[in-house]
Amino acid sequence: MRYFKTSNATRRYIAGELAFSFEPVEQVGGSWLGVLEVADEATSALLAAAAIPQVVEITAEEYADNLKKKISVPSLR
Repeated sequence: MRYFKTSNATRRYIAGELAFSFEPVEQVGGSWLGVLEVADEATSALLAAAAIPQVVEITAEEYADNLKKKISVPSLR
């Protein structure tokens, strides 16, 4: 299991032929921060290797802490 965070959860990120949608957890400066949990190692390796500037890998603890911040938000998609 690997975890990722983005500074813009309102968009989908493409890595290879896969699209990744992040769970919005907190609004900061007009943008929604988002997190994503990826169970499949090959899929998570693909996202990590894509080196998308807005996406960073985080620890399980950081992922859990960010989910605690989650508030009810309207659908962003």
